[in-house]
Amino acid sequence: MDEKTGNGDRHTVAAFDVEMGGLRAAVIRMGGLAEFALANTLAALEKGDNVLAAKVVEEDKAIDAAEAEIDQLVLQTLVRRSPFADDLREVLMAHRVSGYLERVGDYAKGVARRLEQVHSPAERQAAKMLGELGARSYDMLVGALNAYAARDPQKAKQIYESDARIDEEYRRVFLVLLTQMANDAATIPVIGQLLLAAKSLERVGDQATNIAEMVYFTYTSEKLESRHTAG
Repeated sequence: MDEKTGNGDRHTVAAFDVEMGGLRAAVIRMGGLAEFALANTLAALEKGDNVLAAKVVEEDKAIDAAEAEIDQLVLQTLVRRSPFADDLREVLMAHRVSGYLERVGDYAKGVARRLEQVHSPAERQAAKMLGELGARSYDMLVGALNAYAARDPQKAKQIYESDARIDEEYRRVFLVLLTQMANDAATIPVIGQLLLAAKSLERVGDQATNIAEMVYFTYTSEKLESRHTAG
């Protein structure tokens, strides 16, 4: 009888491991969609490609659908397995990370929509000032997702600590664009949109930081010192 119970326990553990593997895979797939959306937004920014920007807006639906799928998987896992301790933290991390990724998709979509209002060569040149900020945010997002996939808290900590560079770049872009707006009143409408786009890119970095913070906490049971509250 003990042996039978032991086999049942092993089967239960194996089934839970399969479910957790499926949940992690779903989050990683969603992360790929968010990366792709941000990469396309940055390419549209660099090339002045409004068609590509419109594609980012349209494809955001796939990111929303991925979040809904993960929500369902999380709920099923909680109901079927009643995980606790480390297992529960990992399930809840998947839920939180999917929420952060959905925001990344929204920010990429928001930037893409604002780029559709950029038309003249001078406006496109101003938009390119956001390129370095976007690249840094993208690198942080990729790094955070790699830390999640590898379940690597030390890599997550490195990503978390790199957030200050995003903030510095955002401040630089903000001041440059603000100066351009002050020097040429005709640019105010478009520069205003670019300032909002810059803030969205900075917030992508915030979401990457949040992901890194969750990975670190899940696998160490320790919290990293909070820098700010991301929007």
